[in-house]
Amino acid sequence: MTVPPALLWCNRQRLCLLVPTGVSYPAAMHLETDMTATTCTEQLALPAGQSRLHWLPAGTIVVMLDGRLILEPPPRWLAGDLVRLRHAVAAGHAHTLETSGWWNLHADANAGVHLRLVAPVASAARWATGPARACRRLLAALLPRRTSRG
Repeated sequence: MTVPPALLWCNRQRLCLLVPTGVSYPAAMHLETDMTATTCTEQLALPAGQSRLHWLPAGTIVVMLDGRLILEPPPRWLAGDLVRLRHAVAAGHAHTLETSGWWNLHADANAGVHLRLVAPVASAARWATGPARACRRLLAALLPRRTSRG
């Protein structure tokens, strides 16, 4: 079985969606540059009309597999007023998040959505090395410092 690649452009980065025949959504996705084996991916499904609050780091790529999603970034202050932006992402499109924080994910009222979240490589590596880094900091705080007084 041959797999025809479909190319998708997201913020001047080329994504390759591998779509097997007979499947209505991308079965595999990889970024052609800057992706390694440590990149974390997560698939989400939201029923029609449902919304979800999700913490996402900056640089996360939201790839829509099916349906229409409205992304609402964390609120921002602009000239003393609270501003809320909204981004609509349809099936087959991708959106790269510019800020970290609690993002609202709203599914379209007519149909549910299926999406894939691709975490940035630096974020995935930070989570993998977090416990070791915490142990080093704890040991540094507990052990006495070796200083010469001479």
